[in-house]
Amino acid sequence: MIQSPRLWHNELIESGSHFLRELRSVIALADPQSLVKAKPKFLCCALGLLGQVTYDALGGTERRDEVGRAGAQLSILTKIDDQVIDDLTFHKGSALSFEEAREKTKDYLAPTLQSIKTGIPANEEGRSVLGARLGQELKVLAGGQHSRLNQVIDWIEDGWTIQTQAVATLSRHSAELSLEAVEKVTRDISGAWLLMISALGSLPQDAGRSLTAAEREGFYNFGWHIQRADALADMAKDLTDGLISSYPDRLLYSIDNGQYERCIQEQDPKFIYQVCQAREIDKMCMPRAGELTQCAEQLSALGALPDLLNWIHGFLTWRYIVHPQSRRSEDSVEFKEYFARSRQYRSYVAQVSQLELNRLDSIVVGQ
Repeated sequence: MIQSPRLWHNELIESGSHFLRELRSVIALADPQSLVKAKPKFLCCALGLLGQVTYDALGGTERRDEVGRAGAQLSILTKIDDQVIDDLTFHKGSALSFEEAREKTKDYLAPTLQSIKTGIPANEEGRSVLGARLGQELKVLAGGQHSRLNQVIDWIEDGWTIQTQAVATLSRHSAELSLEAVEKVTRDISGAWLLMISALGSLPQDAGRSLTAAEREGFYNFGWHIQRADALADMAKDLTDGLISSYPDRLLYSIDNGQYERCIQEQDPKFIYQVCQAREIDKMCMPRAGELTQCAEQLSALGALPDLLNWIHGFLTWRYIVHPQSRRSEDSVEFKEYFARSRQYRSYVAQVSQLELNRLDSIVVGQ
């Protein structure tokens, strides 16, 4: 594993505060039911930093704020959609076939994708208005760089397609799925998301170039590790949402399908984490020696971006090891490094908690 030489929490907090304040009226219109709560909304805005760090690495200087704002909007738009499509009341679990779940999700996501691509709201929903606003801003950012804009739009469309596949896959019983199918969608979910947010930094003319096919692969490889860490932290929540075949779930099914059945039937967080650790599912979700270094090398031409991605992976892993039901200790070789980073992650969480997020986030729609 690689050590992160930078403490990213200050930059993330600055980015999140800035874009949440700037975009709060737009977000309120796009999410009138406040499906996305204050802290996740803040993190979505903070991750506009991915595009900015990419922009810096490509030599851009003049349009950093615009890149970050576009990234924050794309991030929050995907989160608003996810709050609906990941919910059991939407995808219905095993009540729908794989194809039915995929088509239902595709239909739901279609307006936001169309709005981004055309710059015109596909309907009167606030999320479509946000998508259209984002699409217009992407065109302005790209200027005459049509090939760059087309590449980014293609990657955004890939991300939307992957989400339809992900909902249909993760809501299946593990007996219906191969481990390879779950591995692929796990890699793709975060890989596509990280890529499309970061790639916004390649749009302006003063960014030296587009991202390469090899760099795209690097994002997906980082995504494989980041999504598994996220799945560990959210195991209990995912089961409640009817997403019963995340990567840790499918591993458990392969090892002990009886315990898997008990987990999905009882949905007891204490038992879920106990089984995960007793069967060492969590250790199987951790990068092997040198894998994160290899990911970083694939993105080495993008400056500090691999470092930020490593911070994100570490933070998500730390969320898992400090989960109330986790019993992992600093003696666990696989997790020792993440315990060592606890101070910086706790500092980030504490600083975010001290922010008056409700004040930053509060606005009366139509005001």
